[in-house]
Amino acid sequence: MKRSDLADPPARIRPVSQPRGEDARRRILDAALELFARDGFDRASTRDLAERAGVNLPAIQYYFGSKEGLYRTVVEEIIHLMDSRIGPLATRIQTELETADPSRAQLVAMLREIIEAVVGLMLDDAAPGRQVRQKFFARMEAEPDAAFEALQACMIRTVCVPCRLLVGRLTGLPADDERVLLRVMTTIGLAKVFCGWGVAGFLGWTTIGPDRVRIVQTTIGDQIEDLFLQERSSTV
Repeated sequence: MKRSDLADPPARIRPVSQPRGEDARRRILDAALELFARDGFDRASTRDLAERAGVNLPAIQYYFGSKEGLYRTVVEEIIHLMDSRIGPLATRIQTELETADPSRAQLVAMLREIIEAVVGLMLDDAAPGRQVRQKFFARMEAEPDAAFEALQACMIRTVCVPCRLLVGRLTGLPADDERVLLRVMTTIGLAKVFCGWGVAGFLGWTTIGPDRVRIVQTTIGDQIEDLFLQERSSTV
């Protein structure tokens, strides 16, 4: 982000003849997601954002304080979606690991469940703006910033930490062992490859839908079982 975007925003100005309420705010957020995904933060202009949203230019300052405030709100919405969809599962898995002694099959089932949840979140057409969100993720990875760090922290908290605990149990290694971390990244990578924004084109899918989401989940879940269901030496 540009240094000017990090400065304290000026006092908010109420836009003239501006549609008010959640509808205008929602339109700005939807337009921002599209433009930030396409152009990145620095190249997306507030004038283009306002035109795409169908609002007056001062509306961005009124609702979000600044372009940076708008960008952060877009990221916060994605974090909220991830927390609401995967957070409860992550909490349940960690609770089960702390209070029970799951079998190997149960550990693998939990690992499969959380990775399949990630796939469901990323590929679900029922969640508005799926393709744009995928492009936005790709843009953030190419141009990381403080907002990306917040999204990454959410991913670590909701996905990486429970996966690390599960893989540690499955391998008999400490959860922070480098070999465990490498396996976690490999396992998450199985999902990430399908979550890339260009995968639908490679597969010839114009739409995805619940049936195809389930096919992807099953394909990845079966590979996780192949990797972890058999007994493994702690030196692997």
